Amino acid sequence: MVKKFFIQLLKIVGMIFVCLALGALIVFPLWKWASSSPKSYTLCILILLIAFAVYLLIKSAKKIGIKSFTLRWSKILVIALGLCLMFKSVLIGERVLALLYISIAIALFFIIKFLEKKFFAAEK
Repeated sequence: MVKKFFIQLLKIVGMIFVCLALGALIVFPLWKWASSSPKSYTLCILILLIAFAVYLLIKSAKKIGIKSFTLRWSKILVIALGLCLMFKSVLIGERVLALLYISIAIALFFIIKFLEKKFFAAEK
């Protein structure tokens, strides 16, 4: 009973040691790179994130079809662009322009939604 307890305890301590060692082997070089050359580290991380986002977008486009994908992302981009322009306008003090931007974005969203229903209803 006591021998089994110590074996289990050694396994746990060994796993903790392996996790700490692997963590140090992975994290230390990244930390050293980030602190010695932050611009190249940031650029490399951004490139990896963009590549991953593109991979996810391509995977999604293949899964749901290019037409559905294009319609979905066009709606998302129209609203996102409208919100960005609205916030920018508010921050520079042009509230009327912000209202115009968000109104145009909402109108474009509903136009895309209408066209989507019209074309998908025609295909069925």
